[in-house]
Amino acid sequence: NVAIGAYPGLTYFATPRLGFTATFGSLSYENSSEKAKEGQASDWSRKSNYFRADLSPNSISLGLSYFISR
Repeated sequence: NVAIGAYPGLTYFATPRLGFTATFGSLSYENSSEKAKEGQASDWSRKSNYFRADLSPNSISLGLSYFISR
């Protein structure tokens, strides 16, 4: 399995090291493949690709970050 995602948002720096973060939505991609184990009676394989764009109000996220070397 391989997956990657991006969460667009903003960061407000209250101090040079302390930031408040807000994200809304997400974009993600997943690629997976599966094969039968060796020695099984049947020979099968399955592949799938997914692209998701989530812009629902449930995807809002708030956070607090401390930056050590800023």
